[in-house]
Amino acid sequence: MRKERAVSRGPNRILYGLIFLAMFLSLGHHIDHIIRGNNVGWPLTAEVTAFTYSLGIYPLILLGVYLYTSGRVGPGYWAILTVSGALFVAAIHVGPNWPIQPQPLKED
Repeated sequence: MRKERAVSRGPNRILYGLIFLAMFLSLGHHIDHIIRGNNVGWPLTAEVTAFTYSLGIYPLILLGVYLYTSGRVGPGYWAILTVSGALFVAAIHVGPNWPIQPQPLKED
C-alpha cells in the first residue's frame, strides 16, 4: 500500500522567510548604491539605468506573494524569479564592464 504524503495547504513559513530575506537584502543593496551615490538612475536621476530596471523586483515579489497565497503559482515561480534576478545581478556586477569604477552622482 502506498502512503500519501500530507500536503500542507497553509502558508509555508520557510518560503516566506526566504522571500523576505531576499527582499531585505535587495533593499539593502539598493540603499547601499543610493548612499554611495553611484550606479543609480531614475527615480533619483534623469537617466534610466540598470538600477531603474532592478527596482522591478519588488512588484514581482509582491505579485508572487499574492499569487502564491491564492494558490495560483508554486515553487516554479520563485525558482524562475530567483535565477533571473541572480543572472541580472551577475551580469551587471561582473559583466563585461565590471572593472570600470562607477562614477559618483554629480552634484547639480
